[in-house]
Amino acid sequence: MAEAATLGLNKKFEDEHVTDQDDGDWLAPAASKQRPRFVESGAIFWIAFLGAIFSVLTVGLYRFWMITKLRRAYAGSIRIDGDPIEYTGTGFEKMLGFLIAVSMLAIYLGIANVLLIFAGIASLDAGALFAPVSLVAVVPFIFWAQYRGQRYVMARMRWRGIRFGLGGGAWGYMLRSLLWAFAAVVTLGLLYPYLHFRQAKYMTDRSSFGSLQMRQEGSWLGLFAYWVWLYIAAGMVFLAAWGLAEEMKLGEQGISMMLAIFMPFAFLLLFILFMNYQIGAFRYLWDNRRIGRAEVENDVTVSAIIWTYVKGSFLVSVLTMVVGAIAGIVFIGGGSVLMATMVEGDESTLQLLRQLPDMLESEQLPPIEALAAAAPLILGLALTYFFFFAASFAFGQSLITQPILRLKVEAMLIRRPEALMQAQQRDHDQAREAGGFADALGVDLGAGFG
Repeated sequence: MAEAATLGLNKKFEDEHVTDQDDGDWLAPAASKQRPRFVESGAIFWIAFLGAIFSVLTVGLYRFWMITKLRRAYAGSIRIDGDPIEYTGTGFEKMLGFLIAVSMLAIYLGIANVLLIFAGIASLDAGALFAPVSLVAVVPFIFWAQYRGQRYVMARMRWRGIRFGLGGGAWGYMLRSLLWAFAAVVTLGLLYPYLHFRQAKYMTDRSSFGSLQMRQEGSWLGLFAYWVWLYIAAGMVFLAAWGLAEEMKLGEQGISMMLAIFMPFAFLLLFILFMNYQIGAFRYLWDNRRIGRAEVENDVTVSAIIWTYVKGSFLVSVLTMVVGAIAGIVFIGGGSVLMATMVEGDESTLQLLRQLPDMLESEQLPPIEALAAAAPLILGLALTYFFFFAASFAFGQSLITQPILRLKVEAMLIRRPEALMQAQQRDHDQAREAGGFADALGVDLGAGFG
């Protein structure tokens, strides 16, 4: 069925867009290019808001369904030639993958620490060693989990019925990333763009849209051209602090003092330059990507991203405080009134309530009677916190994540988009692990595809 639909779309696109053929290749019209559209969804706020509340109430269990719904909404907002991208993942498979990952990681870390004991370190404080050993043992698998998380998301994306996909290679990605990361560390981060580019190329060269292979072209030096400015700026700040300290004859302590004075300016400058690297690297990578014979470009600007982020952060702060204040008035105020009504005239309970703050401050366990009497107020405080947390997350998704995703999507330019119509359906990738390890290790792509 999907293959027949694909052939029908190919024939329709050929009749409308292709004027000639040469050796079986598609010849594009003179100005064959197209920009995707992003149709913002007003449902994002409510999906995130209600999802955050349910996640807290279910001790994190609903989070998998919330992320799935957000991904589905974001993907559906991206339209190429009028048709949306679909995300077909489910909350249940994400939850199952997470539980499997946590179980396997617990077994793995347990074995790693048991081996330490058998290695003759039992005489040392095993408890003190557990955290560093666990960290060292897990670090390599962070890269493996990143690849698996990306593979799951790609396996659940499709456009016009044709699936995206990412082939196997998680172990190779992990081993190579360890070597690339080592090079970045020993050069004090100077070769981080090399790590960034090689990881992107490794994943892109193994990605596909249906039968069309993706390719990452270009060089890591294209990213380095943005990254090196952070080192230049840091060096200039240090030289300025050193020069002023020498001029004022303040000695070595004067350099530290000058650096402290320059710190706010330096932080702002480095933040802008880091954002410049992030957006510049994003543009460079997409400018050098191919999907079959189709070429992709991106012209998003740093100023647009920074302005959207700053404006969104300000609005998120203000609106969250407003929602928190309203929730506090309603829930804490209502809880206080209800508590006062319940204990009215009960002098013994009132005395216990007056002593409750001192008991909590001195870490004494309050009596059951005091906690029962203060239950309405405690519930009001909890509900206020839930609403504050949920509002902050929801406003962040709708006022920062969604607008930035829109800027990036609508800055895309696809040259020879008709070449995408040559894609044939690829086999379904089960990806049963569902990015569970990426979720467990904190490197999941997130609701907004990272």
